[in-house]
Amino acid sequence: MLNENGAFNAPRASKAKPRAKPRAKSARGPAAPTAFKAPKAPKPRMPSASERALEGVEFEEDGVEWTVLSVRWCADSGALVVWYYDTLEAEKCEISEEAMLDAIESDTAFDCLEYFSVSEIKSWVSGRA
Repeated sequence: MLNENGAFNAPRASKAKPRAKPRAKSARGPAAPTAFKAPKAPKPRMPSASERALEGVEFEEDGVEWTVLSVRWCADSGALVVWYYDTLEAEKCEISEEAMLDAIESDTAFDCLEYFSVSEIKSWVSGRA
């Protein structure tokens, strides 16, 4: 409604709505946004003496005769792994251990050469797999 001065007067609501109280400011200042932290990559490590002792060990898994070639850090898997090869296949194809070690270093492959976790190979060697 307009009053005599030309100003608009609105009627008051019968019940006033509660207003939110302003939050007290932190003594530390505004909170910094939380940043996403990527998990830390595992640090490369050398194999222990017991892990190195696996090198040269022969074992059978799924009817295949295997020989452990090397235990070393694998950047692709971010873990220490055991490189092993199919003994008969390597012999049949005349692939030497030196050639397989070179293949590991140069990131090339032979069908007879594989790698797996240290714990899994230890269980295969001990016959518990």
